[in-house]
Amino acid sequence: MREEWRPIPGWEGLYEASRNGQIRSVPRKHSGSQRGKFSVGGIILKPWSGRKRPCVQLWRDNKGQVIPVARLVDQTFGAGTAASAKAQRAAAAPVCIGGVRMLWSHEIRAHA
Repeated sequence: MREEWRPIPGWEGLYEASRNGQIRSVPRKHSGSQRGKFSVGGIILKPWSGRKRPCVQLWRDNKGQVIPVARLVDQTFGAGTAASAKAQRAAAAPVCIGGVRMLWSHEIRAHA
């Protein structure tokens, strides 16, 4: 079965979301002042754990905006989708740095 991609409301022509919780940039032609026309986009963005949940940074008019993946999937497919729930569960997953499990502040309080 092919993955379903839909334009993200407010980001049409720039970014799309899938039901699996992935965000990708839309392939398009860009005209640079020095390089002439060239292709950009067409790649799946790698989420990072910012603001306690998986986020991506979307760009428009040379301005970046950090947005949680779950919010983008909810806007695109409607609240309560499986991808939204998956993104929210991933936010609660423990973070490991250098093989050491990091504790969230509420876990530290529970161990005290």
